[in-house]
Amino acid sequence: MSEDLPAGSGFHVDSAPCVGAQALTRNIGGTWHGRLGRCTCPVCEVPRALIVEIGNRAPIVTCMKGCSGRTIISIARARGWLR
Repeated sequence: MSEDLPAGSGFHVDSAPCVGAQALTRNIGGTWHGRLGRCTCPVCEVPRALIVEIGNRAPIVTCMKGCSGRTIISIARARGWLR
């Protein structure tokens, strides 16, 4: 995880492949940088608040404003951004 994130703050999406992290970032309108993406959080709608990282088996989502990872993933799936 990034150095500026609190330990354990990310939410793993177990059903999505690692390439889903890049696709999710692009679908939300963010940018990808190496192993992580930055984009607007679909919950709080704060630009660049959402960090999407490649986990061992699945993407990890973390909102810097504290939005629930489960809620972020629910919205992403409902909007067709993630399977």
